[in-house]
Amino acid sequence: MRPQPSDDGPLLRLVSQTVDDPTLGEPLVEAAAEQWVVPERPPLDGWIPDGWQPADRIQDISPSLPDGYWLDPVKLEKTTARQLLKSRLCAADRSVVGERDVPGAAMIERLYRHCCREDGFLSSTRLPLAETIFRCVITADHGGLTDGALVEMLRERSGGAVPVSTVLLQRLRDSVRVYPIRRVDADLFGGRR
Repeated sequence: MRPQPSDDGPLLRLVSQTVDDPTLGEPLVEAAAEQWVVPERPPLDGWIPDGWQPADRIQDISPSLPDGYWLDPVKLEKTTARQLLKSRLCAADRSVVGERDVPGAAMIERLYRHCCREDGFLSSTRLPLAETIFRCVITADHGGLTDGALVEMLRERSGGAVPVSTVLLQRLRDSVRVYPIRRVDADLFGGRR
């Protein structure tokens, strides 16, 4: 006896494939990369203290970056990001800045070259996971961390914290929106890369 088709299920129909449509076996990487437009970096407006000149380690957000968390050069220059970065500077650097308007890229450079090396920046005390991810990304030589590198850094946290997986890192995308970092993965570029 053959099973009878049910009228309860979704209606499926075959559609002929046009020449421009990718086949199921073709990767969509090139299509996503071609459609993605790298946002123009804002100008570095404000005062830059001596020795705080931004280097080339901050990369543009694009499909060529591996999955992970990366400094976002556009978000760095927003007012809220600048306030957040200023609050993460060491006390001596906060007094140097005072009330001056310093570009976010310059503060990130100072955090990377000086402040993150001070005791307590990657604190052994329990910080929220999103803050810890942000601080880890600041310390990265290339302006970001792949999922694997970040999992390893977070594994070294003390205090019996729950282990962090790549799945958890993916789910934290919305939790880090207040920081000038961005989660890069296939979802950002509209599907599989």
